[in-house]
Amino acid sequence: MGAPVVGEVPAPAAVLIRPDGYVAWVGDGADSGLAGALATWFGPPV
Repeated sequence: MGAPVVGEVPAPAAVLIRPDGYVAWVGDGADSGLAGALATWFGPPV
């Protein structure tokens, strides 16, 4: 995957996209920070 200015960028293992189209979280195989991002956008687990 390429990006202007920075060049070649490796694809992430997982991405959480906010409802407005912005990236809320990017994962590299670990779920560090995912629970917080999910709670922010979808509410706390029930």
